[in-house]
Amino acid sequence: KLREELYCENPYANALFNYYRQLCDQKQIAVTFEIESSLSGILDEYDLNTLLSNLLKNAVEAAEFSDSPFIDFQAAEKAGLLLISISNSCTEKPEVPSSLQGLKGPHGIGLRSVRRTVREYNGNMEHKSLIRFKPVANVSISFE
Repeated sequence: KLREELYCENPYANALFNYYRQLCDQKQIAVTFEIESSLSGILDEYDLNTLLSNLLKNAVEAAEFSDSPFIDFQAAEKAGLLLISISNSCTEKPEVPSSLQGLKGPHGIGLRSVRRTVREYNGNMEHKSLIRFKPVANVSISFE
C-alpha cells in the first residue's frame, strides 16, 4: 500500500519522496524528510528530479546493510539559497574522490550526475564521511 504524503509544492519531488519512503519502509531503513521549500522554480524539473533521485538512491544503497540503517533528508530555502542535506548510515567509510575524474566504472555515476548538476547551477557541494561512533555519509548542496 503506497502511503502518499505531501512534503512540498512540487508534485514530482513529492512522488520521489513517497517512492523512497515506501522503499525504505520495505528495506527497514528509518527515513526522515524535512522540507522547508516548495522545491519549485529553483532548478529545471529534470535536473531537480535527477539530483534528488541520485542522492536518495545512493543513500538507500549505502544504508541498506548497515547497523541501525537511517536516512535523513533536509531541504530548505534561506536567504535566497536552496540548501539540501542528506545523511545516511553506511557499512564503511565511503571513498569519494575530490574530482569527477576519479570516479570510474558503474559506481559513482549518480554522484557524477549530482556534481554535474551542482556545477551547472553554480552551486556548492560538500561530502563528508563521519566515523565517530558509526559510519555516516553526508552530502550538503547549496544553490543561489
